[in-house]
Amino acid sequence: MTSYKETFLILILFLLVICLGIGYFDKVHKCNELGEITSMEKVLIVDGLEIESNISKEELSMKLCEEEIQEKRNYIDKCISNNELQKKNIPELTDKEEHRESPEDTPLIQLIDGLQQILKFGQVKLDECYQERITLKSTYKDCYHKDTVSREDTSIFRNGSSVNKIKNFIVFLGYPRSGGSIVGAVLDAHPHVVLSNEFNPVMRWTKSERGTIAKFNRFELFRNIKNAAWSDLHNNGGTRSKTFNWKYYTLDIPGLFQGEYKDYIQIIGDKQDNHLVDYDTGNDDSKSFIQLLERFKDFVGYQVKFFHTVRNPYDNIATVLLYRLSSRNQVIKSGKTINRPDILVSVIKQQFVLYEKIQRYLEYFGDRVLTLYHEDLISNPTIYIQRMCNHMEIYCGEDYVEKVSKSVFSKATESRHSVVWNQDAKTKVESAIQKYSFLNRYKF
Repeated sequence: MTSYKETFLILILFLLVICLGIGYFDKVHKCNELGEITSMEKVLIVDGLEIESNISKEELSMKLCEEEIQEKRNYIDKCISNNELQKKNIPELTDKEEHRESPEDTPLIQLIDGLQQILKFGQVKLDECYQERITLKSTYKDCYHKDTVSREDTSIFRNGSSVNKIKNFIVFLGYPRSGGSIVGAVLDAHPHVVLSNEFNPVMRWTKSERGTIAKFNRFELFRNIKNAAWSDLHNNGGTRSKTFNWKYYTLDIPGLFQGEYKDYIQIIGDKQDNHLVDYDTGNDDSKSFIQLLERFKDFVGYQVKFFHTVRNPYDNIATVLLYRLSSRNQVIKSGKTINRPDILVSVIKQQFVLYEKIQRYLEYFGDRVLTLYHEDLISNPTIYIQRMCNHMEIYCGEDYVEKVSKSVFSKATESRHSVVWNQDAKTKVESAIQKYSFLNRYKF
């Protein structure tokens, strides 16, 4: 007669065979849970992210699902060994007590229970042990920065203490070449702040709502923001990396937490500037973009606060003009001036559109916006960094304030003197200075 132990072993083998069969025929279903997978030469997109791969779409689909099945088995083994398997509303095996002849049989019974849960419910409920979705152990290419970064698992944000202390989501209202990159680098260096650089989360969320890219939840968005911040620091060409060619200052702040965070996150967001304000339609319905941001606030689940970076409009406009000509550094170094009235008129017009839009946002969002003047931030960083922290409702330690002040700030450049200004151009800018209160302090 077959012994009880032999019966158990046969039953285990039988259940494993069933599991493998179900895993094989359920591959397509499981892959759909991972999001849309689209072939794109040697780059594949999963959940809206580009994944480096030399394998075909079908091979990747098979590989991901096989890894998911194996990962579930690994977690079962891990949790059984740690006695962390937690059954929830799972019927007991009627003959379990009859088969428990000795303590040595207990792991077999638990393994059978775990396999039964896989078969009946599709996933095992584990206490702080089982991840809700598969972790991709590869790398991905962020489709904005085009840099390869390590992928951080969504469940770290969904289940852990990383996000349960978040206070606000940060968005920038600003203008190109107005000093927003410096502010973003300073904020991201804080131990409890994660701030990516022009990752454009509002744009991505808008596209996902319209169905032009795969849907994602807020935890996936938070993870991708964190990864983009890490990418910007650690990859060649990242604006906060040591290798980026900033002539007059650096956005790399050593010894702090750029691209990382310590223990938990209090503030998360992105430095977007004009990429954000351009989403306004520009028509008479000024509420359209405001309503979009309010809906985005509901999506992320936290209050959205804003930083409005402002620079002397003459310097701001001149710097944009020089960048258009790809000659800023050469012109400033040589001491020469550029005379391009055609480009100057175009840049002034673009700047005026942004001024008008942001004026509406300042009126609506009120004290949710902190206006930061580029020149004051550079000349007196300690005071303005503290104002930034007060606005975000977080603590700024002395070590943090001292290091960012020493690492980032130097004398502000006055690009206006590198461009020839005709009287008509000066008059137009002067009219904007008089019209918008946040520019009243400036002159040529």
